[in-house]
Amino acid sequence: GERRQNLMSKRSKKAAKTPPDHTAAPVGVLLARLPRSSLESLLTEAVKSGAVPLERIRQALPEAKHTLVIAKPKVSGGPTREGTGLFDALDDDLLVTILSKLAPSTGSV
Repeated sequence: GERRQNLMSKRSKKAAKTPPDHTAAPVGVLLARLPRSSLESLLTEAVKSGAVPLERIRQALPEAKHTLVIAKPKVSGGPTREGTGLFDALDDDLLVTILSKLAPSTGSV
């Protein structure tokens, strides 16, 4: 009753005394809040205006992604798994069995 109302009144007064923080957010925070489409537009404008050199964009990308069309990797004969650590030594059937046990259940059998 009355005690609760007094506590709520004290909280309201305390909240009223603390002004909101209107400090400008750092650039990184602002950029993180932007939707991807806005970031792409801003970066495109910056490159076109010369504010950001196109070479800087290329440096940030792997070389395989510098072209208009990105080539898909070709799968050819050879070891099924290579460079996967301990999985390299596992037989295909055993690995499939292990992975099927780990797969999330869909509810059907």
